[in-house]
Formats: sequence, structure tokens, C-alpha cells
Amino acid sequence: MTTNLFVYGLLQHPEVLKPLIGYVPKQSPARLYGHIRRTMVHPDFEPCAVAVVEEGKWIDGVVLHDVTPRATAEMDVFECVPQGIYQRVSVVAELQGGEQLASDVYLKGPSLLADNLGDYWCQDHFNQQHMEYVLTELIPKYAKY
Repeated sequence: MTTNLFVYGLLQHPEVLKPLIGYVPKQSPARLYGHIRRTMVHPDFEPCAVAVVEEGKWIDGVVLHDVTPRATAEMDVFECVPQGIYQRVSVVAELQGGEQLASDVYLKGPSLLADNLGDYWCQDHFNQQHMEYVLTELIPKYAKY
């Protein structure tokens, strides 16, 4: 069975998805209410986005539609779900037209502590400071396609 996946960081980028899962799923702009993006601060990782629950806030991102079980499993490995860095949970995302869509999302996992949460995560800053590393060094470690 396929899954809809709300993404808000690296997994929004086709140049990340294609080598990681072998294709780029259909995407729709969406919003996830009741959450905020923070910067993950961890000695084993470049700073990256991590979603945490925070009432009254929201995250803009995209929904990846009909993600295959194989692709979901590959993204779970990339998001370090087995190590508890992220956890994939069910949520309801809101598409641009207001439609509510059952989706999964990667949130802060049980292995991350409060000390691992930095300031609000800024997509533009990340793209300028870290995207080259992601595309040239990180993704090739996980790429299968």
C-alpha cells in the first residue's frame, strides 16, 4: 500500500529524491499545523531540519503522493528511523486548496534530546551553507539509483 508523506526539509528536493528512491513522486504544496521546524544539533550530523510539536505554529512543505513501500523504507533508513533520530508518524496535512490529506511525517525521534534542538530552521540558510555537502557527499552514501 502506498503512503502520502509530508516533507519539509531535504526530501522536498527532486535532486535528493531521485538518487535516494529512484523516482520523484507527485508533489503538492501543503501545510502541517501544530508543528514547527527546528535545527537539529548533533555531533554526527550536519545541521538539518527536525519537526517538533508546537501548538499554534505550522510548517510549510510538500506532500509526496503515493510513495511506494520500498521508497518509504529507503527514506526511513535515510532519516535514521531505526536509530531513533526521527520517527515516522501519521498526521493530517492541508493542501493549498484546503483539502485535508492523511499523510506520514518524520518528526523528532526518541533518541534526540532537548539539547539537540537548536533555533528555528531556515531553508534558505541551509541551502546556502549545506546543500552542496548534501548533494556531493551525503546523498551518495545512501544513493541506490
